[in-house]
Amino acid sequence: MTDQNNTEIEKKNTFFDFLKKNKKNIIYLLAIIIIIFFVFLFLNIKKDKDNKKISENFIKAEILIKKNKKDEAKNIFEQIIKSKNIFYSPMALSEIIEHDLGNNQEITSYFDTIISIRGLDKEKKDLFKLKKIISTSSFISQQEVINQIEKLIEEETIWRNVAFKFLINYLEGNGEFKKAEKYKILMKN
Repeated sequence: MTDQNNTEIEKKNTFFDFLKKNKKNIIYLLAIIIIIFFVFLFLNIKKDKDNKKISENFIKAEILIKKNKKDEAKNIFEQIIKSKNIFYSPMALSEIIEHDLGNNQEITSYFDTIISIRGLDKEKKDLFKLKKIISTSSFISQQEVINQIEKLIEEETIWRNVAFKFLINYLEGNGEFKKAEKYKILMKN
């Protein structure tokens, strides 16, 4: 019984000796953990505040559109797109397109900004790549449309069949029936 008590006392002593020897390191470690916790807390609060502000601006821009103040609304939507908010930036781009608030070059740039948003999953990025191709197909070369669609198709995206169908319709609309037939065959494989 005393051997067991002695062993327990020795374990307690070694534990306390360890604490005494590493007192500074333990305090530093705890301080670092507390600092990291507060940094994450601060960043989370800041993100929530930013999201609320972006949300308010989005609503404000929609109201401005209803009041036919399209230039002011466009400026707000552009700011939202530049913020690269994972939720509101794509919606702002949709509003710009829907209300015809931007020229071709601007729309292309907006799509590039949306596609570059960190945290946007691959399938959503692929969808915006496809939408960009569709939106710009009227003012870029046919070969560029084909190259971009082929690049998207090679990525094995869930939008593969939609991309094929768009390309086939695009080529048939331009009288390129042989090229369209080639892609119909590829789509079936």
